[in-house]
Amino acid sequence: MSVVEVEGLRYEYPGGEAALDDVSFSIEEGERVALLGPNGAGKTTLVLSLLGVLMPAAGTVRVLGETMDEEHAFDLRRHLGLVFQDPNDQLFMPTVRDDVAFGPANYGVSGEELEAAVDRALARVSATHLAKRAPHHLSGGERRRVAIAGVLAMDPAALIMDEPSSGLDPAGMREITDLLLDLPQTLVLVTHHLDLAERLCDRALVLDSGRLVHDGPLVDVLSNGAFLIEHRLA
Repeated sequence: MSVVEVEGLRYEYPGGEAALDDVSFSIEEGERVALLGPNGAGKTTLVLSLLGVLMPAAGTVRVLGETMDEEHAFDLRRHLGLVFQDPNDQLFMPTVRDDVAFGPANYGVSGEELEAAVDRALARVSATHLAKRAPHHLSGGERRRVAIAGVLAMDPAALIMDEPSSGLDPAGMREITDLLLDLPQTLVLVTHHLDLAERLCDRALVLDSGRLVHDGPLVDVLSNGAFLIEHRLA
């Protein structure tokens, strides 16, 4: 099943300049896809379009076969779990447990069902022992794991990870990488770090100036020095 289908997507800034132009691709269940491109290529705009935060000027986004539009964005967004580049943008409740519970509670999950979802998510990222801690007292790696737990509590079909290694030391980066390798969800990795993409993904989508310039094996990107230089990836 396609988790995400994008067809002819165009997004325009006020004034008509295209941030995305005729972007089409699909991501199947279980795939691990790196979303690559230089600064200003349109990666963030594409992610926000997938989530229904931005609505296209043309084209279609479908999540699990349902069209992403203003009427259905709230319901469909829960299937695509975005983990922000900076966990501090995602963690704002008094305790870790409260933070992990926030998402499912916002969708009406309560009582024992909510408690079970939080317990599963914390266990999945080896953070059960952090449940009563204040998020701002955690290390960078711990905050990253808690942010991932908050998304996993929603039981999403896919994780969208925005620069998951940002701010981590080498040990923390290894821990998060190993965690992501062990998760069953479809993964969309937004990153500038080609070594991280190589470890986590086997397919690449490359954006440049709002257009999709590569959709295929990641190894084809990594082995093509001229392509890397042309599209400012190296």
